[in-house]
Amino acid sequence: MSDFGEWLETHQFIKPFLTIRIQKDPYELIGSLRFWDYRREIHRQAVFMLEKYIYHQGESTKSSFTSLVHRPPPKYWSYGLLFNKLAFIEQKIFHLKQKNSIGLLKCLNLLLVMYSTHDFIPNNMIIALRTDLLFSHYSNDSSQIKSLSSAFISFLNQYNAIVKKRLPLDLQKHRIYSIIKHISMSYDEKTSFFPPSPLQQSFEHLLLYPDSCCYKQITHIFENFIDLRPQELNKIIIQIAGKIAKQYHLNNDSHISIIIGFLYRFIYDEVYPYIPDFHARRLQCDILQILRYLKLEDIDPPMKYFDSRIPNVNFFEHIRNDPHYKSAVDTLELISFFTNPLDILRGVSYCIKEIEKAASHYSKTKDIEFLSFEAIFGLFCCIVLSSCIPDFRMISSFVISYSPTYGLSGSFEYGLSTIRALSIHLSDLEKKQTK
Repeated sequence: MSDFGEWLETHQFIKPFLTIRIQKDPYELIGSLRFWDYRREIHRQAVFMLEKYIYHQGESTKSSFTSLVHRPPPKYWSYGLLFNKLAFIEQKIFHLKQKNSIGLLKCLNLLLVMYSTHDFIPNNMIIALRTDLLFSHYSNDSSQIKSLSSAFISFLNQYNAIVKKRLPLDLQKHRIYSIIKHISMSYDEKTSFFPPSPLQQSFEHLLLYPDSCCYKQITHIFENFIDLRPQELNKIIIQIAGKIAKQYHLNNDSHISIIIGFLYRFIYDEVYPYIPDFHARRLQCDILQILRYLKLEDIDPPMKYFDSRIPNVNFFEHIRNDPHYKSAVDTLELISFFTNPLDILRGVSYCIKEIEKAASHYSKTKDIEFLSFEAIFGLFCCIVLSSCIPDFRMISSFVISYSPTYGLSGSFEYGLSTIRALSIHLSDLEKKQTK
């Protein structure tokens, strides 16, 4: 068997795409051409076509996957299964088409080698290329791809009908009035804020309808968050709150504050993973772990607000288990679970209230609200060092950078000032401790 025959036997999948003609008489005319001229022309045309096809096919295999299905916004989390089903089918179709493209390209390259290798094809043989069969075999119109494409279109229409559904304005107003009325019962006038509520998702539903007055701005934030400076983001949130208030005729200050609270929770919960303060998490050590073994004289806390029997060694462990300060430590540790600066400041504010209660017990006075900032700061420092918040450095940096520069309530402003001062103080203590 010739080299060509052996090669063809090892590449059986190519044979259906070739028409082989063996000529016994090399001087016989084929049409108006002699055999040699006819053979040369057929093979030349095959090489020309193969080179052209290989170029275009090579370009098509470079295409990256681009999904036609956008991840559902938070209001449609319950449709995550449908989204995942669509994503799976879409990727399956893409991979099948890529498999066809790569298979076709491999076949074209092998054929080009066959035609281009000098004296590889026997001299008495003419090989015509059946491009119709070749492209049909590697076509994207296979029954499997057709079936998957049909299912994809059906699911996509169902999905889009849900996601792009519109809600009448009157119904929008009714829903937001109902939400705000319910939240008003737990709204805190002192902080201009309210506890997390199950109605958060209902509020987000209203914002993410395509005809919502703030849909485009919210989408802009999610798509361009990396390019937004912290106060630019806060400014856009306030603008969105103003639009919502105008759209639904909400002029009461507390109602606008509720809208702002909802927006902060919604938007920061989405962008939180991309905040730069948390990108270097692994590169930074736990500052509280470093400072946990400081002694009393190193931090000079206001001792009159502690148990007189408090030890100099294991000072912070004692505070953590103190029956009066324990609630302050527990309250502070909850800030690790918040994704927006307002909820963190709320946690700090409540922690300071618990500190005041504990200090009131040990000071034997009822005038605790007049504690100086220095006293509150010293006690808060002890609570922080007694807590277990591994990311405290990053959390404090996040709060300082992303908290609004105006419009905060007095207690939130106080908490922010305390965090800002403590961040500097802990860095100074760390430098002394690591010398």
